[in-house]
Amino acid sequence: MGRELEIHPLLAIFTLMVGGAIGGIIGIYLSVPLVATLRVIYRRFAAPRTSVPALTESPGTATGELVEHASTL
Repeated sequence: MGRELEIHPLLAIFTLMVGGAIGGIIGIYLSVPLVATLRVIYRRFAAPRTSVPALTESPGTATGELVEHASTL
């Protein structure tokens, strides 16, 4: 289950425990799909905003070259 949903096994166990404590049997059944849904939403909307490109391009450089601005100061 964890491989298909890309959820760490410890997170799945923790989710089941919290879901059971909050909602009983229904909470156990709904907890993992809820966390999987929240993860998909996070990866779709929040993750692209937090990623920073590692390489910078400036005019006259080939794609993928690292530009060193500090050495020219």
